[in-house]
Amino acid sequence: MKFDRRIHTSIIILSLVVLFTSCGKAKKDDIANDLKENAGMEASGGNAVEKDVASEIPDTISYVVESGGRTANVDAKIYADGYGNVPTFAVTECEDKDEYVLKYAQKLFDKGEYDNVKPYEVLSREELEKELQFYQEKYSGSEEYSQNRYTEYIEGLFKNFDDTKHVDYPDDKLVYTRTEEADADWTFVYEEARLRGYVGGRMWIMDYNDSYYDYVTDGELIHQEYIPYLEAYCLDEEYVVEDTLGMDEANINNPCNRERAEGQAKQFLSRLGLDNMELLHIVHNNIRLTEETSTVDGYTMIFGMSENGTHLLFSYGVPKTHMESYVENMFAVQPYVEVQVNRNGVYAIVIRGNYNVPEIMSEETTMLSFDELNETAKEEFANIISRDFYVYDIGSIEFGYVYITYDGLAYEIVPAWRYYEAGSERDTTVKTSVLTICALDGSIIYNDNLGICPVNTGQIPY
Repeated sequence: MKFDRRIHTSIIILSLVVLFTSCGKAKKDDIANDLKENAGMEASGGNAVEKDVASEIPDTISYVVESGGRTANVDAKIYADGYGNVPTFAVTECEDKDEYVLKYAQKLFDKGEYDNVKPYEVLSREELEKELQFYQEKYSGSEEYSQNRYTEYIEGLFKNFDDTKHVDYPDDKLVYTRTEEADADWTFVYEEARLRGYVGGRMWIMDYNDSYYDYVTDGELIHQEYIPYLEAYCLDEEYVVEDTLGMDEANINNPCNRERAEGQAKQFLSRLGLDNMELLHIVHNNIRLTEETSTVDGYTMIFGMSENGTHLLFSYGVPKTHMESYVENMFAVQPYVEVQVNRNGVYAIVIRGNYNVPEIMSEETTMLSFDELNETAKEEFANIISRDFYVYDIGSIEFGYVYITYDGLAYEIVPAWRYYEAGSERDTTVKTSVLTICALDGSIIYNDNLGICPVNTGQIPY
């Protein structure tokens, strides 16, 4: 039972691209030791940055780095919101995925009521007939797209029905489907649990998705785990792909008012208990996009957690940098919530990154000044352009938080500066980061894009 969601496919593809185009390393001192040294200490002396020093950071900065006949052109606006001796946080992943799913289900569905949709492949003939009747009655006399997606799939199962596959699971037990695709050198495994109920009187589906990818390269087995994500969508709306071209609002005939849509999105997030969210990124939703005309209805809005009044740094795109080495303990996925809104209101939401509530590790941490960090950036830009055969144009620089990890499910949330490519104006269009620098010690943080977890390597088990 697969819902044809182009966004899910695009995210998987994007994640695979990131897998082969990004890696990571620590350029200076280990950040973990730095955090331990600073934990519980007040910032004073040395390179500590007092909060009033934020006023000394310029609004804009311009310079050119040349190397190997290529350039990095920095003509950027600087966003220093929250800059100062900010806290660092510790955070863990939610290990009980059933608890995680049901927590949101209770809040999402009207009165906390929903059906546990078991995998169709293990249903009895009677249970499968009930599912078919459910969708036939729901879309009776309608030409809704959903009618074909579900009724045709169930009818196909009847043609090859195998009663020996039936498993009688308790009604209140979450059951995960397992889909496996494999070739000689790779295996992709996708698991999904599904709930169904009403949201504001309209039928919605909630899916919990978990997947991993094993492949062989240079004689080694690589295990790539994707960050699990929770996805919910209205059955009566087509889940469309968002536009990533940053189209000019004045030239778009969008029947969905942006301010109203943002208000609806925030109200929906509040329904789920996600009140500490801020808008990081917004694009139009495409219904049809051709060279001659663009037809849109609504927006895709990306929201991130705000800690201590300082926002989460977000990147929406694949970095073009090709790093030389990889250290798996320097990366954690940046959590975010994606909300789709059209003229009918919120009709889809994705929650990516199943972290528990962060806890303060250190009230204040010693940070390098912006000038010191920017000198590190110049050095790294020279390294990047010398090996990437690419000219970079940096249009904005932002201060905020990023998630990094050192072992297993232990993560830290630390302050950093991120350098975005030109055209990446805050809140308005595609945001592609070129460089992220930890504000604590100037370490370069790679692998800070969305979609994937660190990889584990090992010998081929055959």
